[in-house]
Amino acid sequence: MNQKQHQLMRILQKISVFQGLEVSEAERLIRICRFHQYEENERIYNVGQDSSEMLVLMQGKLLVVGPAGNVFGEVTPGQPTGEMGVFTGHGRSANIVSAVKSAALIIQKKDIDELLHQDWEIKSKVLQNVVDLLSKRLKESNKLVAKYRTEVEELKAEVAEQGSQVAEDGSQIVEEG
Repeated sequence: MNQKQHQLMRILQKISVFQGLEVSEAERLIRICRFHQYEENERIYNVGQDSSEMLVLMQGKLLVVGPAGNVFGEVTPGQPTGEMGVFTGHGRSANIVSAVKSAALIIQKKDIDELLHQDWEIKSKVLQNVVDLLSKRLKESNKLVAKYRTEVEELKAEVAEQGSQVAEDGSQIVEEG
């Protein structure tokens, strides 16, 4: 194995859904990857689009952009995007746009599905990692929902203290007096 393949293998093994793969397993994964370059401001994925591939950013920077155009986050070298859709079958949840000229490894869903079908060891490791990642993300989402619920309740209490009432539909009614 040459140095570039070894470096790619180390990157792939750090990606949460590929953690725990043996060297030979990571080598099989590398063989199904293809390299692709993106120009600055190139749209890579669209919200709602089928998740037919995932990518691992090797160079550059990608932006995670919501439907309204707000930037939710960044993808930096060594990080994947699209992996959960590939494994869950859900469509894209955000737009992905290259912030600068970028390069990535692309893994097609059909290729990873075939690899997992052929190798039960890789499949069990990857699927366990997917379950762990989904559980972690669900826990984080639940924390955010609880935080926002608390903030809404605090805002309601603050408004009530100021002599206003909040109608059930969320509109504000100011008491005259």
